[in-house]
Amino acid sequence: MVSSDPSKSIICDLPTEILHRILELVPIKYAARISTLSKQWGQLWSKETTLILSMLETLELKFCDDVDYVHIVSPKLVNLSMLSSYAITFQCFNVNPIFRKITHLCLDGSSLKNLGFVCVSDWLDVSLNLQSLKICDLKISVKRIICALCLLRNSPSLIELDIDEVVKADKTVYHTTELFDYLSKAEKEVSEALKMVRTVRIGKFKGTSTEMYLIQVILAHSPKLERMIIQQKIQKLERCDEILKELISYHRASLNAKIKYT
Repeated sequence: MVSSDPSKSIICDLPTEILHRILELVPIKYAARISTLSKQWGQLWSKETTLILSMLETLELKFCDDVDYVHIVSPKLVNLSMLSSYAITFQCFNVNPIFRKITHLCLDGSSLKNLGFVCVSDWLDVSLNLQSLKICDLKISVKRIICALCLLRNSPSLIELDIDEVVKADKTVYHTTELFDYLSKAEKEVSEALKMVRTVRIGKFKGTSTEMYLIQVILAHSPKLERMIIQQKIQKLERCDEILKELISYHRASLNAKIKYT
């Protein structure tokens, strides 16, 4: 029976499960407009667990917290950024096909750490198609390094690694010592992670001992490396010549690896 209330329609009388299914099938721009039709549709939109983003090529997930489950369908997506996203773990990579298709991933230190909120295994259930990985504001800790190595090891096509800034490096002696100890014992994992990398960029470089050690490890375990680009945070570091001399002295697994220090 059709409702006599003009504010309602036959569609609004349908079960919630069917309304959710309608939202799933409607292109995202129209689904967003539908959410403004009534309070009922707005509530449905906020609880929608599947997003259809059919034409989207770039997506940024920012401040994703208190999210139990969202299934994203976006066949053309290639670029994904995760910033301050505390609800996305490696389990999402295992169950959501979107993570297997993206080729460029950018995340910050907090999002990287929270990937391992669920126990980090050496290998994911799926192989990733990443070609480049960018990490911003990398606060040094063993857990973050383990998560980064997991991403790299599960991305056989990855050739570019970009670390935009190592933050709070050398501020905590315990974390620095712990990192050195871990990397000295994890040579196999590091070698597997870096075996295909051809370009590495270290941004906002400050010349700390932690940054120098990371560069030393990368150079020593990247047999196909062609370019190591190091960009200073300030225009001219006090120890610029001394730092460059030390960088050049590091062992390189690749005879073709060139260091560009700017």
